[in-house]
Amino acid sequence: MSTGHIIQLPLLDYRSIEAYAPLATIEPSGYFALGRRYVHAPRVEWKPVEGAARYELLLLQGESVLGITRAVESPCYISKGWECIKPGKANVVIQAFDVEDKRIALSRLFPIYVAPDYNPAGTATPRRSYIDAAWLAFDALYHFQFPPDQPMARSGPIAGILPLIRAGIILSDGHTDARSFPSLHNWLHMCMLENLMPLADQKRQGQILRYARSVGDHLLLCRLPEGHACAGMMRGCCNIDGGPALGYADAEGEYAAKMQRVVEPGKTGLAAEALVKVFEMLEEEPYLDAALVMAEYYVKTQRPDGSWPARVDGLTGEVLGDYATSAVSVASFLERLARHRPDARWDAAREKAVAWMMRHPMRTFAWVTNYDDFDATATLENPYKGLCNWDLFQFIRYLCAHPDIAPNTVEAVREQFNWNDNQFCLYGSDPLFPYETYYPVCIEQSNPGSFCEETRPWIPMDFHTAHWASAMLAYYRLTKDEHWLERTCAAANAVTQYQLDNGYTITWMGDKAFGLSALFAGRDQTFWPAAWAACAALWAELARME
Repeated sequence: MSTGHIIQLPLLDYRSIEAYAPLATIEPSGYFALGRRYVHAPRVEWKPVEGAARYELLLLQGESVLGITRAVESPCYISKGWECIKPGKANVVIQAFDVEDKRIALSRLFPIYVAPDYNPAGTATPRRSYIDAAWLAFDALYHFQFPPDQPMARSGPIAGILPLIRAGIILSDGHTDARSFPSLHNWLHMCMLENLMPLADQKRQGQILRYARSVGDHLLLCRLPEGHACAGMMRGCCNIDGGPALGYADAEGEYAAKMQRVVEPGKTGLAAEALVKVFEMLEEEPYLDAALVMAEYYVKTQRPDGSWPARVDGLTGEVLGDYATSAVSVASFLERLARHRPDARWDAAREKAVAWMMRHPMRTFAWVTNYDDFDATATLENPYKGLCNWDLFQFIRYLCAHPDIAPNTVEAVREQFNWNDNQFCLYGSDPLFPYETYYPVCIEQSNPGSFCEETRPWIPMDFHTAHWASAMLAYYRLTKDEHWLERTCAAANAVTQYQLDNGYTITWMGDKAFGLSALFAGRDQTFWPAAWAACAALWAELARME
């Protein structure tokens, strides 16, 4: 342990009031001001102290100083003592010294909770083979029928679309809450179809093509019409008949009306790319034509810094949410579109979007929630609102396919995986999680401890475990490090344990012994069909490697 000088304990003579007054207080900043759970060493960030020549970061556990990391500025990773840490409670303290090595500032005690790291001995075994699990999920999606009493249009253009393309959530009795999220969900269905097609016989290939047509036709129905500022873009949320729907339940009055026509430009890049994928499968121009309209919108509305707003009123173009980390979805779409309709404008917009991603979330770790049923209050100045990993996994896959974007892509991606571990991954019995799942699994959003708040659930989900595993698989292909393939398979195995015999996967993963979760599992379980597609896409990709 390198200390720089002998530590006097206690750090303050807490029985003497005189000990407190002379020292300035060091305040946390960035993600460190929010983060409390760590699998890997914390990245400590703080506001600079006037007159400070150096800092020390003390790692404490129990009554011991495990290590002291010296720094000259923020941020700095804890590098001393983490090898001695044990799961459970720990603390970090920051102190500042002037040029004469006199301590001039001291932070409060920052509590952290140390969670277990990946351990192959504690991972789940597969409940069934990947290929069997993938086709079981596909069949559940393809053959699903709504109950006869489900309110829905049963004629017209919408009637020819497979039922589960039209629904965002179904209940255990087969009914739906009538919401659909075409940007996220249709894209996942197309990922599944892409990965299953090489494994399909002639009959299943026909089913896949019919399925792809349903995806494409649903996306076309979800577009905003002429006369809207965002004409041709996808609604954020649609009802079961392809019309306006309210995704954000807390919206009221005029804002609720705006939310029924809301567009989330960055995220909608997923829907645009799904259209290109449909075109590639069916070779029918209307799908590509619709994608081209969306590309023109992106070029016209991209901000000078390379980003797009998080949320806009589709009718007026009014910005309803400022900061989003979904620009990578647009970059990926424009790159795929350029294979069929090259245009220098697509390339320029894509490069600016990727550069924005590198400057902001890749440096700040402010990966935020950008779903229609969630608020959108993050700003560039205060981005740590509703942290989530969806866009992170998107960007990891993009970087792994384009490693020359960054000078140190392998290290940069590993750093992001570590952040996701700290915030969202369960590898074993956890000090902040109330029950035992199959391991490893990945949580969607929010912060540790929020499993007691129904609107901010810190609960592992099938969607996000599959999404995480697909990002790890991309990293394996980049690095050729078998460790990452092992972790990918471990996550894929865990999700098989949450697949029902009818092909559904359980969205809110419950306790492996009792089947219940802190919030949603059991009799109140809801199923998100696109999550079955996300899992099937992962399983099919792994099956193709076997």
